[in-house]
Order: sequence, then C-alpha cells, then structure tokens
Amino acid sequence: MGKTAHVPTLLAFFTMLLLATAAFSQPPSIEFLLEDCAKKTIVYGQDGKGGLFKQGRQISGQCVGFLEGVLSTLENENLACPKWRKERIGTEFLISIVEFYAKENPQKGADAGVVVSKAFKRAFHCDKN
Repeated sequence: MGKTAHVPTLLAFFTMLLLATAAFSQPPSIEFLLEDCAKKTIVYGQDGKGGLFKQGRQISGQCVGFLEGVLSTLENENLACPKWRKERIGTEFLISIVEFYAKENPQKGADAGVVVSKAFKRAFHCDKN
C-alpha cells in the first residue's frame, strides 16, 4: 500500500510538469522577439598590456538565430530571394525590416515566425522570370 500511495502524487507532479512545458512551448510573440533584438551586449577586448577596452556591441544570439533561421528557410523554399552581394545581409538590417513591417502591420501578440516570414517575403520577393 505504501507504493501505491505515491501514484497520485507522481501523477499530479507529471501533470503540472506537462502543463508548464506546454505553457513555455508557445512560439514567441513579435513583441518578445523585437524586445530581445533590442538587447545588445557590450563586448570587451584585451589590449597587449592586459587592459580591457570596449570592442563593440553584440546583438542577442537568440535574435540573430531566429532571424537568420527564418530567412534561410524561406530562401531554401524559394519564398524569399535576397540579392546577396559579397556577404550575408547584416543582422541590423534584418531587424529593421521586421521593425518596419511590424509598425506598418500591427498584430499584437502575433507569432513572431509568421510576422518575420511576411516581412522577409515582402523585402526579398522572388522575381517570377
């Protein structure tokens, strides 16, 4: 009887764990993504004498990965066709594309992936030659 007394407790624990996981597995909102993209970390370098200096600012890795991942996916599916020059398009430019689109087409609480996809499709439309 001692072993079966723990079953309801374990069942309640796993139910709460499942509900908590479901709550955090929602896609990020466009507001969350833009807030994350606005965060910048100051990167320090070390000079030859061991002193520190401000080297530059770095955009959130989560933001960079999200934007570049959406663009790569759209590009692979021929849904976005960026005109690459010598190197990839800068993250600051990608952020500005999303910011302009989000301001022109406000969708409070919208799925960031959907909004970013629409913004990139508009900015990097594919010619139907």
